[in-house]
Amino acid sequence: MTPACAAAAAGGGFGGDLGPFGGPPISLALLTLVLSVAATLGAGLLARRYRRRPRRLAAPARGRASTTARKPPRRRIWQLARMGAAFTAINVARGFIRRLLRPQYLWVVYPGTEQDKRHYFPERVERLLRPLYSTGLMRFGRFWGLMVAGKATAESLDDSPERLRELLDSARRDYPRVQVIALAGRLPSLAFKAGVPLEPPFTPGDKGTLCTMVMTARQQARLLDKPSREVSVAVVGGAGFIGRRLVNELKREFRLVICLDPRFAERREEANVLFSGEPQDIAAAQAVLVLTSRGEQAASVIPFLSPGTVVADDTHPEMPRSVRNRMQQAGALVLKATMGDARFRIVPRVPFFRSDDIPGCVLEALVILEHGRGVLVSQKAFNDAATALGFGVRLAPHVSEGLALADLPRDGPNRVRWIQAHRKAVVSEPTTKARATRRRAQGL
Repeated sequence: MTPACAAAAAGGGFGGDLGPFGGPPISLALLTLVLSVAATLGAGLLARRYRRRPRRLAAPARGRASTTARKPPRRRIWQLARMGAAFTAINVARGFIRRLLRPQYLWVVYPGTEQDKRHYFPERVERLLRPLYSTGLMRFGRFWGLMVAGKATAESLDDSPERLRELLDSARRDYPRVQVIALAGRLPSLAFKAGVPLEPPFTPGDKGTLCTMVMTARQQARLLDKPSREVSVAVVGGAGFIGRRLVNELKREFRLVICLDPRFAERREEANVLFSGEPQDIAAAQAVLVLTSRGEQAASVIPFLSPGTVVADDTHPEMPRSVRNRMQQAGALVLKATMGDARFRIVPRVPFFRSDDIPGCVLEALVILEHGRGVLVSQKAFNDAATALGFGVRLAPHVSEGLALADLPRDGPNRVRWIQAHRKAVVSEPTTKARATRRRAQGL
């Protein structure tokens, strides 16, 4: 957070009880909102002055990973200024925004670790924030939503069910009129583990995430130019809350499903599903879905990836650039998996996401708003409802790659052909070092 954001959050110079600490008078909230929006627009105009055209994604040279342009420092500064101005406006004008927009859905998120939390704001600013503070605005058609965050990390919520219960009670108490409250990341699994019931308006988000991942696997099969019944798919992190359900969905469509997770003590097969804790079993997979709690945990499978493998990243935080580069050196194509829809916007955008990327738990909230909670009776009913609404999965290079989506066809077979061409270019010449590393790891 910029110093200006910290000063605004602290309420310095304004007096009274400001946004993160209570509802301000409408006149003050409106004035602050106007000033913050003006700051956001000014920062955006200045950012245009220093914007550079992102480098097109090209096939890597022999022996090298693909390279992309890094953001210029001044462009990064103004990007942070825009995000900070939006964050300040949303929090200071919290009461005014609630009365004006009347949000129908809520997305509750949390910082991953203490280190992740420090990326967003220093400790002195954290002490000034409400237990549940606003972090963004969302819109899908006629539906408005708010993204709110608690200050407790996943580890502290896991250690203290009382803190988790307090977070959920705060969401219900502070926003009594919302129709759906979606929970991000590990919050649903932590609630089930702690015995905290998730009754309406809460929704766990598992069906939205499963819908995204099933569509992703089908898209991977299209990239491989094969029907699903001829494709072997691996789920890294398959013993988790979402992973177990995803394996049950994929085994109906794919030839072989490899459920890979170090929590499996022994290797066993059930019908067309292989449960294993050994990373070398991923060599039989042509498509890989990464669902680990953190992106860097996928590094253990790199020596065993087969050339031509299509890897879909659904981790938060995402796989680091170093891990993705090593996978590409091994001959794999690494893409980020999200639902993408031009009708959706979130401001400021979530780190590692584009502004029109829809997380799985938010997708579930949007489908419920359109069709009611009856779509939750089965995964098939939910998938059909999401498809009828026109939602589609987006397999695209990571945001940090610096590739403009204008270079990537947005929909249909053109997108598939574009990525297929890049995949063939990447796979055609795996480096000698990558081949030697893979052979050593496999004991060949």
